[in-house]
Amino acid sequence: MRALPGTGEAEAWSADDVKATLVAALRAIMATPLNSRDYPQSVRSTWSWPMLQQAGDYADERARVSRVRPNATQLKQAELALPWMLWIENERDRRVVAARLFGVPWRLICEFDGRSRQWLSTVVVPGCFDLIAERLNEDAELEPNRFTELTRFAS
Repeated sequence: MRALPGTGEAEAWSADDVKATLVAALRAIMATPLNSRDYPQSVRSTWSWPMLQQAGDYADERARVSRVRPNATQLKQAELALPWMLWIENERDRRVVAARLFGVPWRLICEFDGRSRQWLSTVVVPGCFDLIAERLNEDAELEPNRFTELTRFAS
C-alpha cells in the first residue's frame, strides 16, 4: 500500500504503477552525467589549436544542448525502485523485463531469449510487474514514495 500525494489515503500498487515507476527510475539513472572516473583511462589525444578553432567555426550549437539532470529526490526514488527487479526470481524473465524497460525492440529480445513475442508481451512481462506489485502491497515498509508528476521525466 502507498499513500496518495496530498491526501494520505492508502492505495494498492498496480502493475502499471510499477512499470511507470521503474521507467522513471531508469530515466533518472540514464540522465545522470558521467564524470571523469566513469570513462576508460587510455591514451588521450587532442586536436591542435588551429584545428579546434576551425572546428568551432562549423560546430552546431544545437548539438551542445545539455540534457535534463535528475534532482536528489528522483535519484533517491530510483535507488529505492531498481532493487525491485531482483524480486523476479527467473533470470531470463528479469533480463527480458530490463531490456523492455530500456526500450529494446521485441525482435531483438526474442532473438536472444528464444521465446515468442506474444508469449513475452502477454505473459512474462505483465506477470513480472504483477509479482512486484503484489510484493509491494504485501510489505508496506519496502515501498518508496510514489513518483509524482513533478518528479517524473517527460517522455
